[in-house]
Amino acid sequence: NLRAVNKKTFESLAMAGAFDTFPHYHRRQYLHAEDKAGSLIEKAIRYGQQLQQERNSAQQSLFANLDAQDAYNTRPDVPPCTPYDELEKLKIEKEVVGFYISGHPLDHYRVELESFCSCHTQNVLTHRGKEVSLAGIITEAKTRQSKHGKPFGLFSIEDYEGTLDLALFGEDFLKNQHMLQEGTFVYVTGNVVERYNQEDVWELRPKKITLLSEIRDKLSKNLHLQLALHTLNEDLINQLHQ
Repeated sequence: NLRAVNKKTFESLAMAGAFDTFPHYHRRQYLHAEDKAGSLIEKAIRYGQQLQQERNSAQQSLFANLDAQDAYNTRPDVPPCTPYDELEKLKIEKEVVGFYISGHPLDHYRVELESFCSCHTQNVLTHRGKEVSLAGIITEAKTRQSKHGKPFGLFSIEDYEGTLDLALFGEDFLKNQHMLQEGTFVYVTGNVVERYNQEDVWELRPKKITLLSEIRDKLSKNLHLQLALHTLNEDLINQLHQ
């Protein structure tokens, strides 16, 4: 019953992808409103209420029943609009339900994570005393000042495994502060060290932050291929050369 579900619930369902099975509409169309008539969701609710009223009145007269048939053929207009891009779609899913549904923002960088990262956010502290590298998306970033007036940065990085809170101080902050932007895909290198004045409490101290999109070109030096011997022939060798 459309009247039993409020507009806010329908909007949340649409943003989370609950209506993606309808092939002729995309998520943004359910929320887009280009005139006073409102969004498609608002139109659909009013349309459903109208049909319910027509059904009730159709039980009372033949003429009302004919009118009801006309009402069934008058569907709400669906104005065209640009769909959400993949990152927008995933961000909205996370905001609405708390996790990603249709994919993950890092899917485009899966090769980089598998080839050039020595750890992830949930096992980085097991690499005590070592230099490590990990990658992810910055989900939160803040700039603060110490008691002595020196700036430092706090940020959170998220990967497939979870989220890790990090901090940048001194020269490391000055060199990398331009990278501390929410939604930026980054590659972080640093050292896992004991926290200052806290024995046996370990943390990742970032040293360098690089755009994740640049890592493949910067770090790739060669490519290794493993092929089954029985698949090797002249055509395949020519294709590999090309």
